[in-house]
Amino acid sequence: MHAFLLERNPFYLESGGQISDTGRVVGDGWAVDVTTVRGADGRTVVAGPLAEGSLPDADGVVEDSVFAQVDPRRRETERNHTATHLLHAALRRRLGEHVFQAGSLVAPDRLRFDFSHRGPLTEEERADIEGEVTGGILANPAILSSLRGYDEAIAAGAMALFGEKYGDVVRVIEIPGLSLELCGGTHTRTTGQIGSFRIVSETGVAAGIRRIEAVTGHGAYERELERDRLLARLTEQLRCRPDDLAARMERLLDERDRLASEVEGQRGEATARQIEALLAAAGTNGARFVSGRIEVPAGTDLGDLADRVRGGLGSGAAVLHIVYPDKDRHAFMSVVSDDLIQRGLKAGDLVRASSRATGSGGGGGARFAQGGVGDPTLAEEGLGAARVLASARIPALSG
Repeated sequence: MHAFLLERNPFYLESGGQISDTGRVVGDGWAVDVTTVRGADGRTVVAGPLAEGSLPDADGVVEDSVFAQVDPRRRETERNHTATHLLHAALRRRLGEHVFQAGSLVAPDRLRFDFSHRGPLTEEERADIEGEVTGGILANPAILSSLRGYDEAIAAGAMALFGEKYGDVVRVIEIPGLSLELCGGTHTRTTGQIGSFRIVSETGVAAGIRRIEAVTGHGAYERELERDRLLARLTEQLRCRPDDLAARMERLLDERDRLASEVEGQRGEATARQIEALLAAAGTNGARFVSGRIEVPAGTDLGDLADRVRGGLGSGAAVLHIVYPDKDRHAFMSVVSDDLIQRGLKAGDLVRASSRATGSGGGGGARFAQGGVGDPTLAEEGLGAARVLASARIPALSG
């Protein structure tokens, strides 16, 4: 890494949200890529690795002239910075004068603007703000830069950043009729050089603080180009015209919902058949112990399922290994009839026995309980553990 103090320095040092420049310093037979710009004792230091040749032996001042070249992406940064001023002004006009800048980032590929506001922007507000910025770009006024006394600039209505320290003389950036701000950053010569402006996102970052991220120029163009490609893919896949895409999607979503409802109904019927089969296999004479595995769809309410089992159980207890095939999840569920609860058998005890046998845990009340399945390959052992406990408490249990 090599560092320089240039007699005439074109590289911007990060300030006011705008990131530092990058570029190259070229001398006689050597070149250094500038990757870092920093301040030191009121001067700007540029630094970076050697890209070509070898540096001359020098201790301190190099008398030879050098060529300092800022990366052309500075132009994109300037587009984003000038657009930030237009955005700030548009937000205050559309939302109110309570809006103040609360932070920003100005980079070649995007801009980020934090501002004070009470809640999310509506779709209408977002569209209006984007439209106002676009109108300022199309009007194409020249960007005016001037040095003024601080008090004079504030009296003229210039916006200053809260918490920022300013000297007696400040730089004022004016977009006639649109914006007046104190700013030391780099800007386009006219607003038309911004090209275009699109809001990418609007989110909350803290209490009373919102954040807009946006793109301009080539970034906005690439974003629109990607949207066009996506639209072309969708219309090709759905075999419709772009104008018919929304209606086509609505029909597909309606069809999806209808089919999902039919599938859920069929799964519910399948679950009911599984319960009936387990109850039938446990016999009908006296108190019954029912155990086994049933598959249920994701989202099944185990409380409702327990009520269905209790309704068909009569006098008895049931411990079921519940499987959700869609999510590869497992659980234990148990129910006990009221007459057996009075004789000392509780659903929570049965589930605990089953879950522990698989390396998990569970519990619940006397009538209904549920628990985890640690190792699904041990689910049968878990059901067996519950059966042993139930037989020990109620020897007359059958099934």
